[in-house]
Amino acid sequence: MMLASSTSIDQTFLLIGLSRENVARLVAGLPIALNRSSHGDAVPAGLTIFITYGATEMAMKAELEKLNVITKDTKVTVDPRLK
Repeated sequence: MMLASSTSIDQTFLLIGLSRENVARLVAGLPIALNRSSHGDAVPAGLTIFITYGATEMAMKAELEKLNVITKDTKVTVDPRLK
């Protein structure tokens, strides 16, 4: 995995590059969690980023619920064009 971030005057971004191994893990149902302690200063302090994969948005939601990443208190937003 490759991470990069920039908060320069001209642009602000967080870039996440996935290797084939990362994609294989995602397809196998293993979400990736990124935070400052695991991936350094590219991740803003206090933020955890989850990357997941699924056949559908509902399949991803169900998988994350099984892992307790999403709970009843989590606000989940899906692009309304997909509903």
